[in-house]
Amino acid sequence: MKKECPSCHKNFECQPENIAICQCVGLEIGPALKAHLAKSKKDCYCANCLCELNEICAQAAQESLPKKAHEFVEGKHFYKENGLWIFSKYYLIQRGYCCGNGCKHCPY
Repeated sequence: MKKECPSCHKNFECQPENIAICQCVGLEIGPALKAHLAKSKKDCYCANCLCELNEICAQAAQESLPKKAHEFVEGKHFYKENGLWIFSKYYLIQRGYCCGNGCKHCPY
């Protein structure tokens, strides 16, 4: 079945009825990504985005969440666009939930 990845918006072939030939077969899904996917309302991801999410989730689980402005690292937790802070997928995963504000990189 053709699907669109909710992260990169590329089309990919998903085979939920025959997981042995699905594009995600053989990918190692770590415990941090499993926990993230359990909270996410997104549908299937392409293999590339699953790998990226796996790395981001593993790293985010190892580090503490910034709580004060001086603890945020530009380029890691956010970047600036038109004077506004745009939170990264990394920070949003590290935060652990969707705030409902339609964040540009929301992984939930």
